[in-house]
Amino acid sequence: MDTLNEYILKNTCCGRINEIIDITEKYFQKKVSKIRPYLPSLAGIDRPDKCDLVLKSRSNQIVRFQIKGLTWNGTSFNNEKTSIDCETQLSRGRVNDHPTQSRLYKATDFDYLIIAIDPPYSNMLSIHTFGKYNYYWNFYCIPMAQLRKHPTYINRVFSHQHILYQDLQKYYIDSSWMGIWAQEL
Repeated sequence: MDTLNEYILKNTCCGRINEIIDITEKYFQKKVSKIRPYLPSLAGIDRPDKCDLVLKSRSNQIVRFQIKGLTWNGTSFNNEKTSIDCETQLSRGRVNDHPTQSRLYKATDFDYLIIAIDPPYSNMLSIHTFGKYNYYWNFYCIPMAQLRKHPTYINRVFSHQHILYQDLQKYYIDSSWMGIWAQEL
């Protein structure tokens, strides 16, 4: 077992799940380390605590991101029908439309969902879908418009996004995606 998985296993058993979530964000931050991030609280946006990262495009547009990993229990393996589950809800609250106590994100809380998939899971998903090995961190940037909305609270994001792994590939973050952001450090 690799070091990351040992760390995850040890800390999950000890109830330190927030540190695991931080690892996903830290790996993505490392990938974009040459891009200047903005603190959500300083970007002049509504509900800044609901996004993990703010970047400015080369055209000076402020763009908000929420970074999530996989929800492994909801991921299914079925060759080209293999699908991932990404939990897109807050840790606390109820599923309702309350302005401050809802567990659901508003559709205006962020512009893109970044899904981070760590190497062991990337490999399993790739083998099941494409029959190829993939031992790398993989990141995908999905526009808010492509996320499922809650059927009752239509201004809220549905709590789980189920996406075919094959379809997810069109959102893969590559070098051209990296080139659209301003102000390299």
